[in-house]
Amino acid sequence: MAMVKENLKGGKVVSYKFTVFLGRDENGKKLSKCMTWYPPADLSAAKIQKSAQLEADIWERTAKERYLQEQEEAHRAITEYTFNDFINNMWLPLCVNDGSHRPSTVAFYEYALKIIKPYFADVLLNEVTGITVNEYLNWLRSEYRKPNNGKPLAEKTIKHHYNILSIIFNYAERQEIIVKNPMKRVEPPKVTRKTVDALTEYETAEFLKAVAASPLYNRCMWQMLITTGLRRGE
Repeated sequence: MAMVKENLKGGKVVSYKFTVFLGRDENGKKLSKCMTWYPPADLSAAKIQKSAQLEADIWERTAKERYLQEQEEAHRAITEYTFNDFINNMWLPLCVNDGSHRPSTVAFYEYALKIIKPYFADVLLNEVTGITVNEYLNWLRSEYRKPNNGKPLAEKTIKHHYNILSIIFNYAERQEIIVKNPMKRVEPPKVTRKTVDALTEYETAEFLKAVAASPLYNRCMWQMLITTGLRRGE
């Protein structure tokens, strides 16, 4: 039953606030809708109160019917997208191949999708759950092997796959393509930190002495690498 609350001004009822409870969202938060009803001026106080409850009941039925209809329409719309449909027709052209990323970043996404897309394939986007994603991550760890050398993926690479799926489903949620974001139910994969085998201060000094007689270009390159910690690609 809708909640009916009087709005008073100068001790006199001037309007009523109707509130109806529609359900809860994916986080358990209450979903409600409100409206203000102004009673006709020619009604007595007793009739106004009775009319307010009657109007609230009628409005509640209408609000709930409209809410259910909107939910059904949204569900019908999102069930049209399979995972691969969404990736190929929306996410890739609008979020990856939009001219805002470096070629290396685009190539990285496309390489990861060669693994991701065949796994999810024709699964409906809104039917992907947190369990589905966890199963995929476990499959990467235990079963998947690189086609070129038969080795498993590194922990960091599996974390990249988690990050890409998060970007995909976050975008789908923002565009209201899905109702529930499965990534909110998935813990990020842990990456074991490796101990860095760095040169000691003494070893560094000895190294710089050893290259002191090298050509200027080589000395500049070695000194830059050893003092900045740049990676090979950088």
